[in-house]
Amino acid sequence: MKDFTHDPSEYIRGLQQLLVSDKKKIAFLFGAGTSLAKKNKNSYVIPAIGEMTKEVINELSKNPKFDSALKEIKQEIGKEKFNIETLLSNVEEKRNIIGNGNLNGLEKDDFETLITEIKLQIRKIVCVHNDIIVNDAIKDLIHVDFAEWIGRADRKCAIEIFTTNYDYFFELGLEEKNIPYYDGFTGSYKPFFYPESVDDLSFLPKQTKLWKIHGSLGWHLDTDIDKKVERVWRKDSDCSDILIYPSTLKYADSKKQPYIALRDRLTNFLKQPDTILITCGYSFSDLHIN
Repeated sequence: MKDFTHDPSEYIRGLQQLLVSDKKKIAFLFGAGTSLAKKNKNSYVIPAIGEMTKEVINELSKNPKFDSALKEIKQEIGKEKFNIETLLSNVEEKRNIIGNGNLNGLEKDDFETLITEIKLQIRKIVCVHNDIIVNDAIKDLIHVDFAEWIGRADRKCAIEIFTTNYDYFFELGLEEKNIPYYDGFTGSYKPFFYPESVDDLSFLPKQTKLWKIHGSLGWHLDTDIDKKVERVWRKDSDCSDILIYPSTLKYADSKKQPYIALRDRLTNFLKQPDTILITCGYSFSDLHIN
């Protein structure tokens, strides 16, 4: 068996050569790991799935009924496979099949409440931007340095950022450095998702693009009963709806708007000549993206 070694400096030089050409079309695919990146000891981070699972379970276990159910569910799933995604998938599936029965000591209404609580805890963990602003900690975000690079890079084609993250780290970084960017929403009073703009690769060609392919804090689904129209809109920096949560349902949800438009954007962008995709902090565990 051969031993393979890699010279990091060689790869860095190769990456630098790619970035030097201002004609290259560059996109980044950022996963959950980038919200763990620390510039220094004061940097705010979003915990990865393992730590997030622990924090969510600790909160839910304060309810004795949920504590007992969660222990049973963890045993069913298995210690190695148990995390926030397998937990939420398990609970959602049981909610859908339970009828008037009882599973893990819970009835259908209990499962509904548990699902709501799990999603609430995820939002609480992800929603750290207000603390960052209050504590003047934006300067400690590595995303600010990334935004500064975008601002200094004199390129013919705008940088495109694709991320699975819900948080506002990229928005904070870009806005701290006064970098104009477009995220698929238009309007002032009640900004709405405009899929035609995402389909058009030439739309706002000079602006950095930020595509949040799993949704974001502040995204809401608005259903007009009379017109039978569903529309995604954004509310200013609140900590409410995230549209795709980590569960098996995300693969079905990703086939709806706005996610199908965002995923098509990634596909169509990569089909262009002289295109580079740099991935960072992404585990390649999302089959619908892979």
